[in-house]
Amino acid sequence: MIITLFSNTSWSLYNFRKEFILKLLNDKNQVQIISNRDETSKELVKMGCKFIPLKFDTLSKNPFKEILYLIKIFFLISKIHSDIYINFTIKPCVYFGIVNLYFKKKSISLFDGLGRSFIEESFFGKLIKFILKVSQKSIHKIILVNKDDIDFFLSQKILKSKNKIFHLKAPGLNVDNFNFKVRKIKKNKVLTFSFISRIMEEKGIIYFLKAAEYIKLNFRSQFVVIGKIQCRKLKDIIDFYKKKKVIKYFPNQKNIKPKIIASDCIVLPSYYGEGLPRILQEANFFGRICITTNNVGCKDVILNNYNGFICKKQSLKDLTNKIKKVILMDKKKMSNMEKKAHFFIKKNFDKNTINNQFVKLIYEIKKI
Repeated sequence: MIITLFSNTSWSLYNFRKEFILKLLNDKNQVQIISNRDETSKELVKMGCKFIPLKFDTLSKNPFKEILYLIKIFFLISKIHSDIYINFTIKPCVYFGIVNLYFKKKSISLFDGLGRSFIEESFFGKLIKFILKVSQKSIHKIILVNKDDIDFFLSQKILKSKNKIFHLKAPGLNVDNFNFKVRKIKKNKVLTFSFISRIMEEKGIIYFLKAAEYIKLNFRSQFVVIGKIQCRKLKDIIDFYKKKKVIKYFPNQKNIKPKIIASDCIVLPSYYGEGLPRILQEANFFGRICITTNNVGCKDVILNNYNGFICKKQSLKDLTNKIKKVILMDKKKMSNMEKKAHFFIKKNFDKNTINNQFVKLIYEIKKI
């Protein structure tokens, strides 16, 4: 069987779907990749994939550019043969869906979060909903990774029937490569709270910085920010809090495991259209509790008072109170929560289990 994967970047496929791709290849399938070329494209080729470059801007909102991309994709799909197409993230899902209104190819759309487009009821947001509804008419199965996205697709009537939806907690984690040990936390330990994410306002960085400033005035604590800054305005803000010694800042880290383990709590005050935030999964898996919001996707990973704490979206007061709660909580209870966090991820986000479910779905669609 020839299976084509269409994604924004080779990087995301290689880093988050590598085991899934290897499983497809090991089952004697041919795998084609349609994507922007980047430093990981050659790694996918080494694995045994055929790479088909397609240059397009993932952030563009220029209608003329978008029409040009659609035309390029139309002619590309007309030239290649594939038994099934699997599309990842919004633009590939929408672009392929539109051209597939003509081609009627067997296909799957996987939405691992809806991003910033749906945060506000703007004209652009309404337009995206309409385009989403039209484009997904030609798709055989829609994979959604959290319960809120399922409710959104149904309540907004993007899909007429729930039968077209497949709930999959993708991509998951490799849960067999870390030897978890319960740690003893000293009663007077100075706790470290870390924000590890792309640094953008919708991820809640401003709330984290303001909460850190207040907490440091009242409690012995440390705050760390790790990630790539998305705009100049935020760079200036990060520099300001760094100079005030409210936070320590580290640019984007390729290996974040040591940073997570050096932390006592990971904080993600996101109001972004999340899928299943990977940093929350990784933090829990490495035995660290999290503070996050009652936001889409976030509350599918963190259960309040079980493997972390949930605060209200865009509420500085509630975020600050949750950080204080962690500082003041009994350290034995905190250690017990860390243990529950680790095993919760092992049970619910095992990449092998998720990949098996994904591959089974592909074979079922192939038989249609």
